[in-house]
Amino acid sequence: MSRGDRREPRFNDDQDRTCCLVTLGEACEKTGWQVPPSTWQLAQLR
Repeated sequence: MSRGDRREPRFNDDQDRTCCLVTLGEACEKTGWQVPPSTWQLAQLR
């Protein structure tokens, strides 16, 4: 499981995780950004 700052959980629960991933997916569709596998860094591809 990935961890946030100070090794705290990144999400509060499965619903929180799902909401984050849906929102991130929508943002990527609108901007053309992509999230590389197994990382949280965003990359804009032109």
